Amino acid sequence: RILFNGSDNPFYDFSNSSPHPVRYEGKTYPTSEHLFQSFKFLDDKPNIAEYIKTCSRYPRDICNEADRYHNQIRPDWLHVQINVMDIVLSFKFNQHEDLKRELLSTGDAELIQDS
Repeated sequence: RILFNGSDNPFYDFSNSSPHPVRYEGKTYPTSEHLFQSFKFLDDKPNIAEYIKTCSRYPRDICNEADRYHNQIRPDWLHVQINVMDIVLSFKFNQHEDLKRELLSTGDAELIQDS
């Protein structure tokens, strides 16, 4: 079992807040959290998604900004958010070989974001 969260944790790179840019459909997001939050709006409100991507380099800030637009989140979000997280993390770990190796080195350990 591996718990990860704050930047002082040796597995912090697994966190969506880690400073590993993620490319998706020709755009680069500062962190996987930026991409995840943007997904709430990508289909119906691309202007909000772009704002979320660029409004701050700090994941906590972009979460707060996404919350401000809660009434404009895609209507199926509660049903798709886990699949979206899988997609986002797949992009993150496949785009950063060092992270991919680190992830694979954990074997079958349960990974838990300790937030």
